[in-house]
Amino acid sequence: MGFLSNLFASKNKIDSNMLMRATNYANKIYNIPIEFLDELLKDVSEKELNTALSTQLENNPSISNTPLHEQYAFVFAKLYDRYLIKIGKKFDYFKKLTSFEIEEDREKGINYLTGRNNTSKDLVLAEKLLIRVGLQGDVRSQEILGDLYYKGDVLPKNLAKATEWYCRAANGFNTERARRCLDWMSSRNETIYSEDNEIIKDLS
Repeated sequence: MGFLSNLFASKNKIDSNMLMRATNYANKIYNIPIEFLDELLKDVSEKELNTALSTQLENNPSISNTPLHEQYAFVFAKLYDRYLIKIGKKFDYFKKLTSFEIEEDREKGINYLTGRNNTSKDLVLAEKLLIRVGLQGDVRSQEILGDLYYKGDVLPKNLAKATEWYCRAANGFNTERARRCLDWMSSRNETIYSEDNEIIKDLS
């Protein structure tokens, strides 16, 4: 008997009507295919689902204030993200990299950015690779991204993102250049310090 069938069979389990609302909400708001949700509910046990919810509540306390069906829909969205990453249809910005992988990704990003080493230019992939290693503290990538968002001749100009990447680089090792860039932006009233994390919020 599948997970969804078990829900209908016992009043002690997660309320089936709430779960149906969660799947409909996930389909409508997060654009998760109903087919995926159906398979998910067949394959994932109630215990695993509740463990996933507890983890998400710890990592994202704000969702605890939303209705329960929205909380479960949020879990479904996270599980769908993992699935897309696994099958290669979504880029994993937060994949933990070794020091060798960080250097490798940075060089790939620069190659895709510049077209060097017989690499075809791919600005989308270049940005993704540089962001991933930049998020893991690679100062060179952080400075490159700051330059790209400040100049706006390769990637769309975004002074908030430029400020944030330069700030990250300025907090790193041997980063006098990033500090000078911030001073230059400040002298021109171009620094934008956003309350929201401009880097993270646009990742998809």
